[in-house]
Amino acid sequence: MSSITSQEIKQEFLKSKTGIVGITILIILITISIAAIIMIPIETFQEWNNPGNWISYPKVAIPAWVNLFITEKIPEHKILDNPNIQTETHGEIFLTSHQFGLNFNYDDFPNDFIYLFSSEYSGSPLLQISVIRPDGINLELLSTSLPYSKLNTIHDEQVFSTDESIKKNINASRAIQIYT
Repeated sequence: MSSITSQEIKQEFLKSKTGIVGITILIILITISIAAIIMIPIETFQEWNNPGNWISYPKVAIPAWVNLFITEKIPEHKILDNPNIQTETHGEIFLTSHQFGLNFNYDDFPNDFIYLFSSEYSGSPLLQISVIRPDGINLELLSTSLPYSKLNTIHDEQVFSTDESIKKNINASRAIQIYT
């Protein structure tokens, strides 16, 4: 039986272009991995694996740069801040409205949203979320009471488009539109 030396393996490898490309890719990947371990703080790795840090991001978002390569534009992930806030008082009833204007220049429907809010109140306020489409149709997505409190309290919550009540209201509004 003939024994093959490591020098012979090295010479055969260097004769093959595929072998050289493979070794180059392997060296680049190892270098990037070592650089990531050295340069990226450990806190970043800990945040990466914490599900609480990901809850505010859509689950099925496609990168925005995909729109550069396709003709039909898909909705991009947007964070809407600074709503137009309007407050009205009718006796003991206070109505606060947060309105977000959005110029929606896409060829497909959005597949997800998250509404994060903080409210200071006493009693049992009503939370309503609706969308007014460009054709004037008002879609009521959610109507629910916040937890009752005798004292002034601050309530923080996230409303997800995947909530069953929102899905039910969207499907009901689709059915109404089909039959009218």
